[in-house]
Amino acid sequence: MGVKFKAATIAASMILTAGSAGTATAKGGYIGTPILLPKPALVVAGVDMAGADEADKAKEDELKKSGDDMIPAEELRKPKQPVAEPMPMKKDGDGMKKPAAKMAPAKVEQEPMTKPASVEAEPMSKPMQADPSVAGPYLRVDVGYGFTSDPSGSQSAGNLSNESVDDLLVFGGGFGYRHNNNIRGDLTIDYRPETDVEATTAASNTAASGVDALSFMANVYWDIGTFDQITPYAGAGIGYSRLETGTLSTTGGVASESGATSDNFAWSLSAGIAMSVTDHAAVNVNYRFTDLGEFQHAGTTEFDDLIVHEFRAGLRYSF
Repeated sequence: MGVKFKAATIAASMILTAGSAGTATAKGGYIGTPILLPKPALVVAGVDMAGADEADKAKEDELKKSGDDMIPAEELRKPKQPVAEPMPMKKDGDGMKKPAAKMAPAKVEQEPMTKPASVEAEPMSKPMQADPSVAGPYLRVDVGYGFTSDPSGSQSAGNLSNESVDDLLVFGGGFGYRHNNNIRGDLTIDYRPETDVEATTAASNTAASGVDALSFMANVYWDIGTFDQITPYAGAGIGYSRLETGTLSTTGGVASESGATSDNFAWSLSAGIAMSVTDHAAVNVNYRFTDLGEFQHAGTTEFDDLIVHEFRAGLRYSF
């Protein structure tokens, strides 16, 4: 600051000296040549004369102002938001302003939905098989043992006593059709081989013969439900029976009678269970009450209804 001050003082002295010399010359009657300093010197002198403190303060003010105008770094990090342009408006007939054109709805781009991965069906390990619990035809075979009830007998000479019919075997088979899970029906044929028949006549003689039975029945069953592959059921049937007797012989010299054939109405009631053993086959175990009707001989000997309590087992195969 001291050097600048001295330079400014020297420059000012030179300017004043040059001005005084020109003036004195004019007053003394001669023309003197004034000393002129170049413009840069005047500018420098003017700045120096203004003082170093003021120049430094001016620069400091300018720096401060420029610092205030700077954009903070936080503002630079913010994303720029688009400025919506004003919608052009126009006046309608009533002087009301309304949009010049309808705004098109903004298109919302949706991401395409990805298709679910297709599920490939696993190959079946075995071919489809029939289910015995659904509609369809079936075949059946049965075998059983029957306990007979003692029928009442009579002759022209009087009523018989001590009548008895031995127990018998039964063999059968048939064709049926299941209509739904509960109802099925079949047609069966059953054969009961000849069994012994005995009685005591009014003359206290023993009369002996034999009888066999063939029957045709139409049966219907109600399957109650399946529990752990076991299906209880109840059934009933009606049909025809043909009973054939053998020769009746008596002791004590009484004449014998030849056998005869009797055609009768037959009916039955049954109850049992079916146990599934495969997808096609089921084992049947049941009780059947069967009334086969009357039987007789060629003479006067007659017997009332032959009733059999049968316990049967069989196999039913569905298609």
